[in-house]
Amino acid sequence: MSSDTTTLANPVTFDAILQNARELKGYLRSESDEIEQTGCLTPDVLSRLIDAGVFRMSMPSDWGGPSLSSLEQLKPIEALSEANASVAWSVMRGSDAGLYAGFLDDQIARDLYPHLDMVQSGSIIPAGIAEEVEGGFKVSGEWRYCSGAKYADMIGVACRVLRNSHPVLDAEGIPESRMVLAPSAHWKLLEGNSMTGLRGTASHSLTTVSEYLVIPREHTFSIAYPQRQGPLYAGPDATLLKMAGVPLGTARGMLD
Repeated sequence: MSSDTTTLANPVTFDAILQNARELKGYLRSESDEIEQTGCLTPDVLSRLIDAGVFRMSMPSDWGGPSLSSLEQLKPIEALSEANASVAWSVMRGSDAGLYAGFLDDQIARDLYPHLDMVQSGSIIPAGIAEEVEGGFKVSGEWRYCSGAKYADMIGVACRVLRNSHPVLDAEGIPESRMVLAPSAHWKLLEGNSMTGLRGTASHSLTTVSEYLVIPREHTFSIAYPQRQGPLYAGPDATLLKMAGVPLGTARGMLD
């Protein structure tokens, strides 16, 4: 393990978080072999990233978070990817906690995300089923490539919505899907996925710990109806802009 003693800034602004990401590059390069061998961020790497504030990037400003736009988040992700693409990808996916919070009632969101450095995992591919029941949904299925699921605090997965065993259609006749949220203890990890070039992302499959989960409706959301305003919620693909930081940083790192 590295003996790096990098001092990190208080991660409350874009500039501080970007500075922290740049400060970690040497340390992350020294940890790359272990990340590759274990297929996951090491506990020390995860701790350093949390201290750097990169998982809180999308947390709302009225919670004390930085509330960075997707384009702003791109820059720290790019800096991390110059050192290790698996780390950058893990941060890109794991920093969605604040984004998801913006689709929920504020008090519900604060209950589900009680501190700023919550790590998010899951899948936006509607591979599961959410059957309507009184007050919520009965959720089942299997979701692949859930990056960071080994150490995430909260899991969010997309489901196709059923009512009386039939798909629920929206006003345009398109089958409805919803994101459902539950703490990581409610999910079972299924290892075995292969991630070429991103082996250290712990991108395993997830399923429910029992035959199904019953999740309250207020712990679910449609990406079409954010509860907050701002650049992160400008459209269903607004948050995906930050993904470009991974290949940009990888390319820049190859040139260094």
